[in-house]
Amino acid sequence: MSQRWAVRPGSALAAVLVLSGCGGDDGMAGVGGAAEISGYPLAGGKAAWEVPWAGEICRSSPTPTKDGKVAVVFQNDKKDPSVCTEVGVVDIEQGKLLWRKQGVDASGTSAMFDEVTIGGGTVAAAGTGASAGWKLDGTPLWKPSDEPCDTVGHAGDETRLVAVRDCGDTDSPRPKVETVDPAPAP
Repeated sequence: MSQRWAVRPGSALAAVLVLSGCGGDDGMAGVGGAAEISGYPLAGGKAAWEVPWAGEICRSSPTPTKDGKVAVVFQNDKKDPSVCTEVGVVDIEQGKLLWRKQGVDASGTSAMFDEVTIGGGTVAAAGTGASAGWKLDGTPLWKPSDEPCDTVGHAGDETRLVAVRDCGDTDSPRPKVETVDPAPAP
């Protein structure tokens, strides 16, 4: 059984908590700080592992997958360290960063992401006017592009991924919910 992963934005230390395998004492709690996520056994004790970050954690997927994977958006450590452009997947059972990527559009510009989720075996991130998606193994599925509707968020579970898109403007928003086909675009 997994519990919700909570990110408290706005603090110098993005307080992150992930609980996985809560049915017994063999589960892990992942706690995020400014420069790392550390894994603590639910039975208590010191950190069993640590995954260092180049920048602060911005957001995380709402829940881990059944096998303990969590998607995280974090700050870029190179061009603009205050911008949340990096997406990665952490295995909280093993204490490993499996991959990290940026959503880069056709002109080479990195997208800024406000949210990330995992659904239907897909990691999807959305931000100001852009979204990007990857398979759980990090294989790109789609990149930011000029879409007719802005993707403002995603939700998902083990079997599917949905996107909330806004096809209106600031004065007249027109939200719609769509099931996402995670197949890569041709």
